[in-house]
Amino acid sequence: MLEGQAAATWLLEQAGEVVLRQSVSRLTRALQLPDPYGDPGPSAPDDDPSLELRERLGGIVERLDEDRLASLVAGFEQLRSASHTTAARGDYIGSALRSFHALAALPRSGTTGGVPNQTVRAAALLGIAAGHVLLGDEPRLCAEALVGAVDADRHLALPVAGRTLVAKCIAGSDYEVTDRSCLPVGPVARAGTHLLCVRPRTRAGSADLVMLDLEIGRESWQVTVAPPVGESAATPWTPTSAFSPDGAAVAVTGSAREGGRALEVRTVVDGRIVGRHDAPDLIGVLPAGDERMVSAHEDGILCLWTWSGQELRGPAPFCTVGHGIEDMQASWDGSWIAVKDAAAPASMFVLGATDARLRARRVLGTRWRHTPFAVTADALFWAGVGTPLQAVGIRPGDRPRVSATQFDVRGVQSLSVAPEGWLLSAVTSTGSVVSWRLPETGWPDGHQRCEPLFESPPKTARLVFNGPASAVVCARGDSAPGAQGVYVRRLPR
Repeated sequence: MLEGQAAATWLLEQAGEVVLRQSVSRLTRALQLPDPYGDPGPSAPDDDPSLELRERLGGIVERLDEDRLASLVAGFEQLRSASHTTAARGDYIGSALRSFHALAALPRSGTTGGVPNQTVRAAALLGIAAGHVLLGDEPRLCAEALVGAVDADRHLALPVAGRTLVAKCIAGSDYEVTDRSCLPVGPVARAGTHLLCVRPRTRAGSADLVMLDLEIGRESWQVTVAPPVGESAATPWTPTSAFSPDGAAVAVTGSAREGGRALEVRTVVDGRIVGRHDAPDLIGVLPAGDERMVSAHEDGILCLWTWSGQELRGPAPFCTVGHGIEDMQASWDGSWIAVKDAAAPASMFVLGATDARLRARRVLGTRWRHTPFAVTADALFWAGVGTPLQAVGIRPGDRPRVSATQFDVRGVQSLSVAPEGWLLSAVTSTGSVVSWRLPETGWPDGHQRCEPLFESPPKTARLVFNGPASAVVCARGDSAPGAQGVYVRRLPR
């Protein structure tokens, strides 16, 4: 989180305090106070963000049995009274500010009347900001209170602070997106702002598709989807996805439809379906470069799709791999695609993509099924159950140059490569991540870093990158603290 002074300075400098004025206007509307920057006009429309804050504060009002929460609500009432009187204006505002400052001093941990202290502190800091507005104090005091509210509870403060300020405040810090179990169904949007995940819902196999807004650290929307017809309810069903180049749409596989599967294109903002392609034999999709997407089909055919805005054009078959496809991964720039053959699990292929022409070359034989693997511009990495991480070169003339002892880590659940291909990370069954730097040669330099991610090991955990030095860790586990949820973690370069 940015230091309060630095964030407040940034807020004051934005286009002549335009961002601060917008935040103050949203705050005064939410608290039903006069807007110091102009006529408040008619009541806020249904889509006004200040309504969200009023609803959240309303949840606190329901817990008036707690004295400190009662003083919080009383402080807001005093601010409203001060806006309608002249004689006792200063007394009302002063009394409210004393209550707000006392509540803002609550410890960060714990609860008050069943409400998290951080939420109470954020509400109190918003009250302090409003008090400074009514007193006509210097803008810096209001800005610092707004930044403090974002620091305490960005979800409560978001309707007032706005996306820009919240994103600025959490930049460079670790934060939680959701404490509920989710697993990604594809890579992060190229801008690093959104990630589509799946959350199990029922034993019948249905699930929630959940769009995570990583820029401000919260869920944007979720929709319930059913597995494709014919899928076994006993086997966890996981769709796959690929974002459009501009990040405005996402292609998702696996919606239920009589006769088989379908590929749907949904908007990132609200999840609306804006395109649909029937594909009964579709297995999954994968982004392949800036404007391309590859789909895999049960008969081993790979097809190429191209994005035009939010529209997908295709499919165009361009390659057949073995006798079927079990799984596939792509390098960060989409130049290489690694494929596992479903009919012969020991077979793995790397496909080089150049102007929609792909050539396949078998590079590896292994005995293992359900093998985590990742591909870079120079190598294919993989790990089997109970075996160490291994690698093989994929360019013509390459030979294995790294022994298994240099990758002495076992129990690998997933492998990920950072954008620009500089870091390889493995999430293990113990809930830790082990990372290796990849120099220009594409092979780990022997340096490894082990970082614990969870207080108790999750059942499943994956790591995806949303920037060169930032990763999103997703876990699905039991109800133990830290065993599930989605977190953004910073990686030192």
